[in-house]
Amino acid sequence: MKTSVMNRTITSALLMLSMAAPLAISTNARSAALSVSSVIHETIASPDFGCGSFVGGTITGTGISSLLGQVSISAKDCITPFPDGHFSFAGKMTFGTASGSIFADYEGLFTPTILPSIFLFADTSFTITGGTGSFQNAKGSGTFIGGENIDSGNGLLLIAGNISNYAKLKSSGLLLNSLTTALVGSFDAAAIAALDPTPLSPGTTLGQYLATDQNAEVLADTPVPEPMSLALLGIGLASFAVARRRRSFIQPLI
Repeated sequence: MKTSVMNRTITSALLMLSMAAPLAISTNARSAALSVSSVIHETIASPDFGCGSFVGGTITGTGISSLLGQVSISAKDCITPFPDGHFSFAGKMTFGTASGSIFADYEGLFTPTILPSIFLFADTSFTITGGTGSFQNAKGSGTFIGGENIDSGNGLLLIAGNISNYAKLKSSGLLLNSLTTALVGSFDAAAIAALDPTPLSPGTTLGQYLATDQNAEVLADTPVPEPMSLALLGIGLASFAVARRRRSFIQPLI
């Protein structure tokens, strides 16, 4: 009798464990390598009063990931120019997926190459700070490579790192479009230079901004008048000052 009761108890416990196991698997946090290959486009806003340099960038893009499926990319950063021709940047990026959004902080350098208008990312890093949906408590970090044609604003971006503490992902498949299917295995300067030069979206590119800024500098550097002209101008101003002083000493008639 006792043996029969014990057997039933063990059977019930095993049944409950077997029912709970799938639930535990579906809710446990996961960890995996993360990579995203994407085509991007950047526009520039200046003055951007949210940036200490007053130069801000807005990035949009679309990509593919073996872990996430199709990914949309949006980012905003602040860009700081340096006298030697390179730039630093820091900002926040969002990866949109079928399972939710991933939020990340990122930074790096933007360096010129021997190819005209082609800049590459260097000394980069990103840190995942959370997200929505399956990524509400996500963490992770990594680096990225690629770059842009600053005249067209078009570029390539390859994210490589890790992600943890995320929930089960929805199956999205790789719904490739004309942009993501154009991705190649290389993200170097030559691959970026080979991109279609037509801007992917409207707006001022970094190359256009720099050209405008240089034109402003040209205007600011307009040659000053010759010494003789300055002398004549000085005489005229002095005469005007003397006339004003004489007028101030004239008393009104009563």
